[in-house]
Amino acid sequence: MGMEIRLVHVDRIIDLRHAVLCRGRHRKHAHFEGDVESTTMHIGAVIGKHAVGCLTILDRPFSKEPAWQLNAMAVDPLYQGGGIGRSLLSFAETRLRQIDTYQYVWCNAPVSSIQFYEKFGWVAVSEEFAVPYTGAHRTMLKKL
Repeated sequence: MGMEIRLVHVDRIIDLRHAVLCRGRHRKHAHFEGDVESTTMHIGAVIGKHAVGCLTILDRPFSKEPAWQLNAMAVDPLYQGGGIGRSLLSFAETRLRQIDTYQYVWCNAPVSSIQFYEKFGWVAVSEEFAVPYTGAHRTMLKKL
């Protein structure tokens, strides 16, 4: 059974978010601000009935300018290193270019992921800062 990258309902990715992004914390922490806003998009990498990767796109300004924010990207540890993150990011960027609303997409990336984003043309635009429960991050930006 092949993998499909597509828009999904947030309920489809909560278990994956909980397992990867909120380990050891209550499941309610896998629900994030903005999840149910009308402009929010949830993208899943799905194999059969299982989400093995996900990310969320929010309508959030960057430096007071309208922009998209990539948030809550996760890949099941059993599937990491197989190109799922790259496929999710590519799908998201393509979708945002098709919508053609804003010029920029940004995210707060864990420092361990900065090289991943840089490979796809993202640029670090902040110093390191701490995010509770998840460690050091930097803000990354990409022009669509």
